[in-house]
Amino acid sequence: MWFKPKGFTLLEILIAVFIFTIVSALIAMALHSVFTAENSTEKHATRLADLQMALLFITRDLEQAINRPVRNAADSQEPAFVGQAHSLTLTHGGFTNPDSLLQRSTLQRTHYFVSQNLLMRETHPALDQTSADNAHYRSLLNTVMQCDFRYFDKDNRAYNSWPPPHQTVSALPHAVSISLALRQWGQVRQIYVVG
Repeated sequence: MWFKPKGFTLLEILIAVFIFTIVSALIAMALHSVFTAENSTEKHATRLADLQMALLFITRDLEQAINRPVRNAADSQEPAFVGQAHSLTLTHGGFTNPDSLLQRSTLQRTHYFVSQNLLMRETHPALDQTSADNAHYRSLLNTVMQCDFRYFDKDNRAYNSWPPPHQTVSALPHAVSISLALRQWGQVRQIYVVG
């Protein structure tokens, strides 16, 4: 008895390879889309976390603002709260010192400003500064195109600087508005009640 050998023809193999190539290309494109979307989502999540952290720092510092003037490195007195159109300096509480183990106050002098598209938080190890004062700088946001502050008194009058020119007694503002122009998010505005 004669058996005819069974197998695939060249045409059948070429068709199978062609179908496999098309399916592989579709799967590769789908995986590429998934990885691209995941990467984009991760970047957005990181930027959002940075924004939330920056706003948390500002919120905490403004809510704990204290009317305690300081002496600067030139040995002249500065008000507890000095606000400009694009920067803010204040004295606030909340500088942790568990069980008063460290020889320092729980008050801190903090300065917010923008430099080279970075929202910076500058803090000092002591309230009353000396020439040997080593400030600590922390970058909070890295895509800030512009940062504007406005200051409100108890009658809700707005000022571009604080203390206002007519004010004789240095007091804290009632509220502070911050407007950030961010490259990815656009305009972000927040209003904080002080103290």
